[in-house]
Order: sequence, then C-alpha cells, then structure tokens
Amino acid sequence: MYASATNDDGKAWVFAPLVLMNRNVEARFSSPGEQRLRWSLGVNHFSAEELGSAAGIASATAIGGVAAYAPPAVLTGQYRNVNTGGFGTISYDILQNLTLDLEGRYQSDSLISGYKSLTPATLEDKAFLPRVILNWHPIEDTTLYGSWSNGKLPGAINALDRKSTRLNS
Repeated sequence: MYASATNDDGKAWVFAPLVLMNRNVEARFSSPGEQRLRWSLGVNHFSAEELGSAAGIASATAIGGVAAYAPPAVLTGQYRNVNTGGFGTISYDILQNLTLDLEGRYQSDSLISGYKSLTPATLEDKAFLPRVILNWHPIEDTTLYGSWSNGKLPGAINALDRKSTRLNS
C-alpha cells in the first residue's frame, strides 16, 4: 500500500493500494539420502496476479478540513505471470568427503500485461537452466564448494507501446 502526504495547510495527498494475489504448488520425489548415488525430481507451478494499483486523490480541505478520497475509475498496472517447471538433481559421492551434484530445470514463463484490458500484451519464454556443484569437506564442520550455473531473465513488456522486450537471450 502506498500513501503520500504533505503538511496540514490543505495540500492534497495520494493513496494508492496495490492488490496482489499469488499461488505456488510444488511436488518433489527423492531417493533415500544414505546412498552414494542420490536423485530428486520435481515439478513446480507458480502464478501471480497484480489486479492493479488504484491511485486516487484525497484532499484535506475539500470538506472543511476532513479528508475525502476519490477512487480512480480504472485500475492500472494489471499483469499475470505464470511459471511452470520441472527439475531434477543427481548427486554422487566421488569420495567420502567429495560430492558432485548435476542439476537441471526446464521452465516455461508466460507474462501478460493488461490482461483485463482490451489490448493485452503477452510474452512467452522457455528455458533449460543447468547447474553443476562440487562440494568438498576437508575437515569436519567445513565445506568448500564450486558451482557453475546458467540463469535466465524471462523478459518484460513495455507498457507504453505494448511490445515485449527481452532482457537477455
């Protein structure tokens, strides 16, 4: 929620609540943790909706010094983001104190800007994201590790011209 105010000499202030909703579901299946070779598989679904920010104007002088609020006719900033993915890990104990983890995630992103408007804009993106981690335990209570991964920013939609813009490729 956002509010802005000035001093008590009758200047206006802005009140802009932001309505957000999100849902997340995940399922994961793993092998027993005591084995030298271990695995884990899972799926994830995330969705988020911003119903908009409703900036209205309030005035302290409109009704004899009593604050009044005029709500907006249209909500702004509406979007919906949906991310669905599958992931997996294989871990192998090379030595008693040295473990190699190979991980991967495939994900699909969908971003819709202005989805409750007459002219929504959509951006779809799919990616495979690998990761490799090497863990070494030289002494008890000490872990040293190295990792490599590939990440991806799915992109954004320019609200002014309703065109999708990729942040990276």
